[in-house]
Amino acid sequence: MSEATRLLVGLNIIRAFLELPTSLNAAALKTYRARVQDLGDRCYFNSGWRSARPDAPLKGSAASEAIFPEIYEITDALQKHAKKARRRGRPAKDTITYGDLLVLAAFNVNRGEMPLQKCVEHMFDEGILNRNVQISSHLRRIERTLYRFSGRNEPTSNRT
Repeated sequence: MSEATRLLVGLNIIRAFLELPTSLNAAALKTYRARVQDLGDRCYFNSGWRSARPDAPLKGSAASEAIFPEIYEITDALQKHAKKARRRGRPAKDTITYGDLLVLAAFNVNRGEMPLQKCVEHMFDEGILNRNVQISSHLRRIERTLYRFSGRNEPTSNRT
């Protein structure tokens, strides 16, 4: 992996950490965002320099030797303040798991031919849905999701 690629990968990792939940206060997070913005400018300058002049040495704050320690420092600090991921349990309201999405897609494609319970049983048998959870639990969760999204595509009427 080239040096420029390693710099850009490190920068993208830091940017991903900035999107995760953190225990940093707003002021500290704003400071880190500003530092990452400056770091990104220097990384892109370094990448452009390496493309234009691969043999010419780059000195100063945009040199790889100056950028890598800062990438390590910021990554380490953001990792220390990262909040732990949510524990097992009910997912957020607006997310649909991959298996549930496949069940809903199969149900909509086969509407009238295959009831929802048969779609759930089929996906369960195929191993797409978690086998450690009962079929009835999958069915209730998918029915809730279907109910939640069923009214969104219907036009509203102005009747009183």
